[in-house]
Amino acid sequence: MRMLDIVLGALMTLTIARAPALACQENGGLPSDRITDGNRITIGQVVGFHSAVFGEDRQVLVYLPDDYSRTTERYPVVYLLDGAFFFLPTAGLVDFYSMVNRMPRMIVVGVVHSNRMRELATGAAGGAAQLTSFLREELIPYVNGHFRTEPFRILIGHSLGGLFAVHALLGAPDLFQAHIAASPGLHWDRGSELDRAREVLVSTSPLKNYLYLTYSGADGDNIRTYTDRLVGLLRGSAPPGLSWGFESLPGERHNSSPVRSVLGGLSQLFSGWAYPGELGEDSAEVLIQHYQRLSEKFGFECRPEVGSVASRGRFLIQRGQVAEAIRVFEYNVRIHPQAPETHEALGSAYRRAGDIQRAIAAYERALELRPGNREISDVLRELRGR
Repeated sequence: MRMLDIVLGALMTLTIARAPALACQENGGLPSDRITDGNRITIGQVVGFHSAVFGEDRQVLVYLPDDYSRTTERYPVVYLLDGAFFFLPTAGLVDFYSMVNRMPRMIVVGVVHSNRMRELATGAAGGAAQLTSFLREELIPYVNGHFRTEPFRILIGHSLGGLFAVHALLGAPDLFQAHIAASPGLHWDRGSELDRAREVLVSTSPLKNYLYLTYSGADGDNIRTYTDRLVGLLRGSAPPGLSWGFESLPGERHNSSPVRSVLGGLSQLFSGWAYPGELGEDSAEVLIQHYQRLSEKFGFECRPEVGSVASRGRFLIQRGQVAEAIRVFEYNVRIHPQAPETHEALGSAYRRAGDIQRAIAAYERALELRPGNREISDVLRELRGR
């Protein structure tokens, strides 16, 4: 466990000087809750609990979106196999691409294996059935009970973990709604999982799920051959509703393919996430309908980021479309009612439109959520004096 402790410690924290930390906050960089009193940047936490399925104490690594403590929102969850190795880059990718509105904010849970061969391998000699029970009966209920989650889960695995991701899709398609398998070891147990795929995919009625496969240029013929066979099977026999993709990564090696695979898989899964306003269609109706369609597609309430909606509203004001901007700001308030900046922006738009009473009400709510703010207080005094 000594080496694991060292790895986890390196992943969880990074010591920095106090001055740069303050500069990051003042410049709108790192959120304040990422910086601790001990002058450290935190990306996640180590959570331990006892597993009855495995008969031992287990650890998982948990990344929460940086706005988690300031909202009451729920989030989809990424479950990452081999979490001790790939937690940090996966959490970083999710953090960045959700910040720029290319995917939803999500919780990332990294599974730390005590014996990866035992837990990830399929077939008579493997423990995949036990790991499935652990996920279904213990880990997923634990995460749902301790964190605010949406009913949309993504499973990511590499090598034997990729084999398990395919195994989970075929044997327990209700457990996860999306699967990413990087360089999957489908040759394991003489390709028994591929034989199973032939039976399941051909005989399965509509399967609403997602599968993304990759292999690297340096992967052996065994990985590439069996993955190609599964891709060919999907091309000819993928059941209705199963969305899937495959990417060859010629410039990567076996142990470097997961990061590119995670980015590619999540990018394809959420390829339509950015709302049309970013492409020039600026109206509240287009914005609202876009996220309604996403909610229907993914099965949970999809919301745009506070800042991205606000920026479209400000752009509409610059174009003189104040009434349309007000509708955008009102929508932002409805989906992010606890964010003071949404009420402040709405108050500013009402003020510009000459609707002083509504402007006052919006600023008062902003002050309730941000008590003692001098700028908001000054605006309220000016408005009340009219």
